[in-house]
Amino acid sequence: IMCVGETLVIEVPQTDEGGDFRYVANAYMDKSDVLSKPVNEIIEAKKAKKKSKAPGAEPDPLLQLTFVALKEGKCVLFVDVSWEDQEEKLCLKHSLTTPCAENTIARIGAIEVEVQKPTGKQDKGSFQWWNGEKWSNKKGPAKKKGKKK
Repeated sequence: IMCVGETLVIEVPQTDEGGDFRYVANAYMDKSDVLSKPVNEIIEAKKAKKKSKAPGAEPDPLLQLTFVALKEGKCVLFVDVSWEDQEEKLCLKHSLTTPCAENTIARIGAIEVEVQKPTGKQDKGSFQWWNGEKWSNKKGPAKKKGKKK
């Protein structure tokens, strides 16, 4: 549930973990009058701070798809992330004779967004992240709950 004027941000990687293969993200939605078409913004990932100067891979820049709530209503959206156009390059690298038959596209969603009128005083500047289990004020995966031995 969102209010008019709020934004929904979906972050997707631009390349695989080695940086060899480029991903393409496409957003699909049923009502572009309730939510805006996505605004794409490339976010440079922060480099990890390390004490030793060991060479490492550069962090992958993320693509942020930002959807703005325009008016009241409901909208269903999903984002496809694919590397279909990279299959030839992948086959050459791994000496394959044919492209992969599956797992060339991943889907985020379907997400149903309900947009409502703004009510009363607004909480400005709070950014909520979905960590796979719940909404959180901190970016990153959910902390594992386990028993200490």
